[in-house]
Amino acid sequence: MPHRFQSTEVELFEFLLEDEFEFNVPASAVWRALTTEIGQWWKAPYTLLSDTTEVRLEPTVGGRFMESCGGEDGALLGLVTEVVTERLIRIRILRPRAGVFPHEVCFTIDRPSEDSSMLKLRHESWLKRGEHAEISKHSILTTWQSVLDDRLRKFLNQSA
Repeated sequence: MPHRFQSTEVELFEFLLEDEFEFNVPASAVWRALTTEIGQWWKAPYTLLSDTTEVRLEPTVGGRFMESCGGEDGALLGLVTEVVTERLIRIRILRPRAGVFPHEVCFTIDRPSEDSSMLKLRHESWLKRGEHAEISKHSILTTWQSVLDDRLRKFLNQSA
């Protein structure tokens, strides 16, 4: 049987989102919340699977960013590609959304003072040109604002 190959050309453009979130907690608290405590505040509707029971982020190179549905069921969302403990974590996202192609997310934590921290987000992505590009850009922006500026902030304020 002869081999058949099919190719589809898609016009893409690079999308970069950078944002900053200041918190009135030490950098170590932000690091813990992003890594070992992420499952306590990252929940639906910002999960891929409707029956997700836990979100995990393993803060080691090669570590998994994943959703679990109990037991071994779940979804691998990304892999950690770089870590500087309590300072930086970079994740290669493996489960892109429709119209959003491979992307990378980097969180950097700065310490303006001992009792405050600045979380810097850098989200790099490739988007498919067309009518859905603006929707994708808006979705990425509003998701990060909701997840970090609302949910993470509430979690850190309650934990402080």
